[in-house]
Amino acid sequence: MSYTGGCSCGSVRFAISKNLYLLACHCNECKKRTGSAFGLSVVVETENVENYQGETKTFTRKSESGRPVSYEFCPVCGSTIRWGIEAVPSRSIFAGGNFDDLSQFSVAGEMYIETAMDWSRLGCNLAQVGEPDNEFRAALIEKSK
Repeated sequence: MSYTGGCSCGSVRFAISKNLYLLACHCNECKKRTGSAFGLSVVVETENVENYQGETKTFTRKSESGRPVSYEFCPVCGSTIRWGIEAVPSRSIFAGGNFDDLSQFSVAGEMYIETAMDWSRLGCNLAQVGEPDNEFRAALIEKSK
């Protein structure tokens, strides 16, 4: 099965063959990136990106831990498509709202819950204060199987 998506204007399109998990992030950067109370992140092994078409621009910022986060976005419509983090260089993280059918995924957990708006918590059993560690990532993968 292939999961497809793209930006708002259609200039960038992608397909992935498999995802590891879907995560809700309540960090302040995701709030800014999405213009909402949290961001949805679909995490995949980069080798499972089957197709990625279209020109993107890159914006790099420092995470709360000081490590770089590089976002790829469409230069036409401004949609953030995907990003990568230094802690897991073999993975790509796609913005959940860009998938053609987000209902194919279930939220496995939440992170940065300490900065969540009181009304925006999803009530996931797996929840992390701050940045996820390898144990939390492994639990998300296990839950999503």
